Amino acid sequence: MKIAFLLHDAYGIGGTVSATLNLAGALAKRHEVEIVSVFRTRDTPQGSVEPGVRLTPLVDIRANSADKDHQLSRQPSAVSPRSPSFSQLYNALTDQRIGGYLDGTTADVVIATRPVLLMYLAHFGERDYLRIGQEHLTHDSQIPEQRERQNQIVPDMDAFVTVSHADAEIYRGALPHAASRILSIPNPVTLPTVMPARSGQHIVVAAGRLVKVKRYDVLVRAFEIVVRNRPDWSLRIYGSGKEEQALRELVMERGLYNHVRLMGPHAPMESEWAKGDIAAVTSDNESFGMTIVEAMQAGLPVVSTDCPLGPREIIQHGVDGFLAVPGDPESVAQGLLALINDDQLRLRMSEAARQNAYRFAPDVIAQRYEELFDHLLTDRVRKPLRPTARVLAQGRLIAAPGGGFRLQLKVTGEGATGYAVGIKLRDSPELRTIPLESGTLVKDARGQLWAETMIDPRLLRPHEGTWDLRLFGPEGQDERMVAEGVETQYLSGQAPWLDGQGVSSAIPYRTMDDFIALRTWFRPAHAEIGQVVVDEGRTGFHLSLLLPAPAQAGTAVHAVLRHRSDRTVEFAVPAQPVGEASVTFAVPHREFLARRLGATDIWDLWIRTGDGSEMRAGRIGGDIIRRKHTDRFPTAVDRSDLGVAHRTVAYITDDNDLSFSVKHA
Repeated sequence: MKIAFLLHDAYGIGGTVSATLNLAGALAKRHEVEIVSVFRTRDTPQGSVEPGVRLTPLVDIRANSADKDHQLSRQPSAVSPRSPSFSQLYNALTDQRIGGYLDGTTADVVIATRPVLLMYLAHFGERDYLRIGQEHLTHDSQIPEQRERQNQIVPDMDAFVTVSHADAEIYRGALPHAASRILSIPNPVTLPTVMPARSGQHIVVAAGRLVKVKRYDVLVRAFEIVVRNRPDWSLRIYGSGKEEQALRELVMERGLYNHVRLMGPHAPMESEWAKGDIAAVTSDNESFGMTIVEAMQAGLPVVSTDCPLGPREIIQHGVDGFLAVPGDPESVAQGLLALINDDQLRLRMSEAARQNAYRFAPDVIAQRYEELFDHLLTDRVRKPLRPTARVLAQGRLIAAPGGGFRLQLKVTGEGATGYAVGIKLRDSPELRTIPLESGTLVKDARGQLWAETMIDPRLLRPHEGTWDLRLFGPEGQDERMVAEGVETQYLSGQAPWLDGQGVSSAIPYRTMDDFIALRTWFRPAHAEIGQVVVDEGRTGFHLSLLLPAPAQAGTAVHAVLRHRSDRTVEFAVPAQPVGEASVTFAVPHREFLARRLGATDIWDLWIRTGDGSEMRAGRIGGDIIRRKHTDRFPTAVDRSDLGVAHRTVAYITDDNDLSFSVKHA
């Protein structure tokens, strides 16, 4: 069997890299194994790659590499969201390289080791091989945006593996429709090659990143209690991180500089575990706890906080260690002193720790993965591959001629029923639902099935704002819709729609984090701005009046400029008719200068008709949702009667309406 692991950077260090290298090495004894490192950051890996494991880098980002300034690296990824929550290293070049690998690999199994790689596996992966995702953190510790994207993909995988039973249960609760695909297999930890720890050194050892979640401040305060009772013991903390200086200051403040030492990072740690008698972990959260297993393999009983999620699945309380209350130095100190003050208990727990840790040996964990592969492959043979009928929250929204939108949603299998499209107004309870008819399926050039439905934007009246598209499923799913594509070419140059109810416009777009959204406008009447001309001392406009009922001939029309902070301050400029439904006018800048109220004055443009009704003027038609960034006008410098210079500029607001800014030059 050929097994491939997708890894972000196999040349670096970290828990995911270590676990993957350990598992790959064990599997390579009986299988062909390849680690596909998306990025190459060093000449050689920092971890140990077993001789039977093939390492394949895809993008070389070392200094002076050919890929460093590759043209595609400057183009955004079509798979990884353009969001701070995701690595900005992913771009069009990684799309090309990962997609090429996944299209051409001969692997029987491909395993993705982080959310963004799961997205690539779902996007480019083939059903010829098993597609498996791994969670090396926890469901609740993931950045919400990453968790939402990952949760949408998990049901489309053959299996999804967490490193703890508790986290698997959380995932099953969050994804009941995919519960059968979710299981837990712990991380493998390489057996030590050094001699096991020999009791009598009177040293407590802790190791890990010096970051807040590890709560080494709790450990230091706990050891202050230990020292008061047993001053012959010392504490060594290995690692580096942002909390190092704060910990040094705490050690000095508590007078523990003779008993607590910050040792800095050390790799491998096995030789340092062997110097200790007891290991300590005081984290607020642990997805697994590789350091716990490493310490136990070296023969150290472990005192750990009973934090979510891993420690309680590794340590047998009272047998090979103790579980303490998270965040409580007194509870941690009690566990440490129980072992420190009883040599026989410490020896018994040391032996138990060494025996119990064997269940995390790479060969043992590799066997569990082999059983998973065999089960999945046998299931495929027993049941010819026919994907479970399911609609995925991954879609394409296409503007159609005439103002409607065609929504296509990715489908696995045929006959999926009970789904609905939800269109929810952001920050509001307003929701519109459209049942998804399962019979309307289309197939693209790659053989992917899509369920298709039409969205009439008039359904969203009378509200203005941003709407998020969601997918509601038959088992209670409620997922935000990922943008496989948004096409708006039919909207280019299209005017807002006018009917007996009012004026509407709707523009779909891909959000910065790659979801589908709709920006809508609805008004009883509206003035759509056409040409704008900035002349000496004035700004001229050509507007189309969109009125539910035609204005009577000879009806007067005025442009009204109203001060935003003091709506009682305004002035009007007469408009001249051009044809049946258009007007022109020019706004003299001197009118602004004569009414200065502050350092910066903002004036909003309205149109008032002879019957006293008013409408906002702006640009809400077409295909551009944020004209503030695209439609810019020249700045004019004008002088008041007192000779003071002012800058006057017309601009488009966040709502695509028009306003003026007036400030001192």
